[in-house]
Amino acid sequence: MKTEINVGLVGAQFMGRAHSNAYLKVASAFDLPVRPVRRAVCDINSAALDALAARYEWQSKETSWERLVARDDIDLE
Repeated sequence: MKTEINVGLVGAQFMGRAHSNAYLKVASAFDLPVRPVRRAVCDINSAALDALAARYEWQSKETSWERLVARDDIDLE
């Protein structure tokens, strides 16, 4: 049985921060069947992308949503 789900997120501004925070803290509020893994975040604004990736410990970054959704290591976009 799978214990993790690899998340890809498009957007590093307001909603990207909100969703990143939720993925980071969801296990403290709910019993989950799988643990979300912050695999990759995407944005065309490199400054916002770098800041969000560092703050919420995303494992990798993309600047193209097309590349993000084509990745084999992303389960949830």
